[in-house]
Amino acid sequence: MHMQKYGRRCRFSYADCMCCVWADKEIQESYAELFYGAGRSKSSVAPAEQADAQGVDKSTMVQAMSEEDSSSPRRGEKSPAFSAPRSKSKSGNFADHIFGMIPDTDDKALPSTHGCCRNRLRWLIQNQWFDFLIMGMILIHTLSIGAQINHLAATERTDGGRFWRSVDFFFCVFFAIEVAMKVYVYRMRFFTMRACAWNIIDLVLAILQIVEEVMALVASATEEPYQNTSVMRAVRMMRGVKVLRLVRAVRYAGDLQLIVSCLILSLRTFLWSVLLLVMTIYVMAIYITQACNLRRFENPDAAGNDLLKKWWGDIFTSMLSVFQALSGGVDWNDVLQPIRAYVSSALAVFLVVYLAFCYLALLNVITGTFVETVGRQANDLKVRTQILQARRLFQQIDVDHSGFISLAEIQNQTATDAVIDFFESVDVDPSEAQYLLEVLDMDGSGTINFEEFLRGTLRLNGSARAADLLLVAREMKRFFVHTTAEMELIRTQLAAGGGGVRAASSQ
Repeated sequence: MHMQKYGRRCRFSYADCMCCVWADKEIQESYAELFYGAGRSKSSVAPAEQADAQGVDKSTMVQAMSEEDSSSPRRGEKSPAFSAPRSKSKSGNFADHIFGMIPDTDDKALPSTHGCCRNRLRWLIQNQWFDFLIMGMILIHTLSIGAQINHLAATERTDGGRFWRSVDFFFCVFFAIEVAMKVYVYRMRFFTMRACAWNIIDLVLAILQIVEEVMALVASATEEPYQNTSVMRAVRMMRGVKVLRLVRAVRYAGDLQLIVSCLILSLRTFLWSVLLLVMTIYVMAIYITQACNLRRFENPDAAGNDLLKKWWGDIFTSMLSVFQALSGGVDWNDVLQPIRAYVSSALAVFLVVYLAFCYLALLNVITGTFVETVGRQANDLKVRTQILQARRLFQQIDVDHSGFISLAEIQNQTATDAVIDFFESVDVDPSEAQYLLEVLDMDGSGTINFEEFLRGTLRLNGSARAADLLLVAREMKRFFVHTTAEMELIRTQLAAGGGGVRAASSQ
């Protein structure tokens, strides 16, 4: 009834309250950025919730819903999952974009090129087995570097000989060809595509390895002894940089990628935590250094001046002493004893109180902040991953590319691995996928668009919140009021009809 009043996309219906209302602003923004563009991130997603939160009049809210419906896909039109532009890298998603923290299919959907060679190379580098080959070569190269360094240490030589030079040359050519193939296929997208940071790292490492081989050839062609040249010393210093290529393994290990992603996204919290810790250490170092120096200058020949100078001689030495006492670099009693014995017992007590505060409060608060930030970032990455998985799944199920999926299309794809994995990720039994469609299909047409599909699956993943219960209670109250009004209308009509019948019978 409310659905007939407000249309198919009504925000007041019971099914909307259960499945299609987004109270989480992070999910709203993620959805809007991924499928509607930056311009609609706050204006067109879940207008009912924004209206309730801001006290907007219902007429304004209904107008906003009608405007949203006018831009929503109709029968035969493509859904936003296929046609709407995406915002690539806003501030919150910049790290996601350049490091490729969440899966994406856009970079594997490049338009066909006119060159047959380029198309074949594109198919090759986007093949999963090619990734396995590259990872295997990276692991072998990393192990060979360790074996070479161990061999040089055991033989007390600076040159590994012809064998190790041949191994280095082989890997140099191999990785240079890999980078050249990617640059040839992707062109400028090589520097802007998702996970472009890894591409740039590969390019830099390949250039450094080529420079290393050229310098080795130049050094071997000179008359100066091979192991004494300054050129080769620079070459040996650059050899360890190649191990950074092993970091690419992060992209292919899910749990490891999650850890690294959370660390990168928590970098701002880390910097502020370091700043807070440095500020407290700096203040304490100033106070203790001043007290110790006054004691030394007043009694230049007194015992203990050497220890005071060793631990508290200047600001930087004092900051290092405090940091070592906090981090376990030295026993805190070693830095405390000179103050207690030669300066002041009160100052020693003050230092003990400071160390206890840092141990029991400050460091624990910093740790808790990190845990909270990492948990929030992990949940955000999970939501973004589910959104992209939902888009790929919707595209797979929608075989006719109409922008809508039907019960028959879902039944045809229920047994596929992609469908099973996705519904398991949102805690839905794949065998109940058809019932999910019936719940999300508000107008009974037998089809749903991508927005309804995405909102419903995300809302099903998780426990009910206070906002959900409040919306359900509000909708039930409105339904009761509306039903009561309808019953009163029916009674009135029946009463009026009964009076007419009695009048006719009396005549």
